[in-house]
Amino acid sequence: MAFVNSPWLCWIALAWILAAPAGAQALVFSTTTDQPGVPVPVYDEELYVLDSSGIWPVLTREALGLMVGDANGNGIFDDQPLDVDAAHASGNPQPGAWLLSMTADFTMPDGTVIKDGDIFHFTDTGAVVDLPEGFFEGITGTTGIDVDGFAMAQNGDFYFSFADDEPTTNAGLIAQNGGVATLDEQCVFKFVPGAGSATIHLTPAAVVLAFNHAFAATATTVVDVCDLEIDPASPGDLLLTTLSTSAAFRGKVITTAGGGTPFMIGGQQVGPMAMGLPATTSLDALALAAGPRMPVLRTIPEIVSAATPIIARAEAWGFAAGTPVQFVVTDAVFPRSTFMAYPGHPGFASSPLDTSNPLFLACFTISTLLVTADAAGVATFSYLTAGLPAGVNALVQTVDMSGGALSTPASVAFTP
Repeated sequence: MAFVNSPWLCWIALAWILAAPAGAQALVFSTTTDQPGVPVPVYDEELYVLDSSGIWPVLTREALGLMVGDANGNGIFDDQPLDVDAAHASGNPQPGAWLLSMTADFTMPDGTVIKDGDIFHFTDTGAVVDLPEGFFEGITGTTGIDVDGFAMAQNGDFYFSFADDEPTTNAGLIAQNGGVATLDEQCVFKFVPGAGSATIHLTPAAVVLAFNHAFAATATTVVDVCDLEIDPASPGDLLLTTLSTSAAFRGKVITTAGGGTPFMIGGQQVGPMAMGLPATTSLDALALAAGPRMPVLRTIPEIVSAATPIIARAEAWGFAAGTPVQFVVTDAVFPRSTFMAYPGHPGFASSPLDTSNPLFLACFTISTLLVTADAAGVATFSYLTAGLPAGVNALVQTVDMSGGALSTPASVAFTP
């Protein structure tokens, strides 16, 4: 267990603590399955923020595809991981703004394998594993685990849960678990940096009791703790969401404060109704975020077929009405573009666009690529796909020409 007590781990823990968004009130979430949305669905590999104004994307599938790169070599940035299991704001600039854990293993173009039990973040040139799957196996006496949720407290304590029931050989955990050597997926674990192993912070019974208390229910199970986060109003307590299909619990978030109470945002109980999502929606990742919303860019559709000409569009949201919005386009660099930081800009202050490509500067001279945001704060660039060459992949991003804010990046692939 030298790894557990290593200075490296202590440094990582300290870095995360310092990076935590103190006093943040906006809740970040993902869904367990895709949900209907306009103009595009709410994808389960995306992160959204819920604040007093509603929901807004903070990690889009288009940007995620560019962060991963073209791992399968098909010339399209469509290798996004299947689903976000857990997230935590890192305090780092884009594209590494989120510490993430995914539902399934995936491989980066450089061969780096990210396991479903890893916690990692993206970088300008790839991805880095911050806490490997083996760390969690070591502190719980398990093998082949899948991290389902995690949270980091200001005092350095680390909380986490697993996606499945896991057999353990850890005598301390078996004793805490009533002599049972299988750790239930409803357990919430706690690890104190420097300790030899994790402990059970919340037993399944304690989790069920908290949800029953919050919603005046009499359930005997919540199935699985999907994710957890520190309660910003009561740092000694946790926010929890589960895979329960009970109408009382599904898609809901509670705080363990007060024995279990519904978590509120803007005076409204957090759940599918507050998010404008179907009542059958279940939440997956939970995190906290600070700062204003960033402009978001969508390419609709992301893949255009030369065989079926259409009027496609790139649509950027999140501007003040009347804002001049510059669309910038370059050819993609394969298998993965290097992200360039733009620290003086608000919004998504990083870009995968190729500044050495002649198109980059040329875009600022093309009048049709400068679009005024409409009354809803949306800037739309529409184009005919007929005659466009197949086998090309373009990267797109927008710039608020009045304030400098960059949108999230996206791509559009032109196929035969």
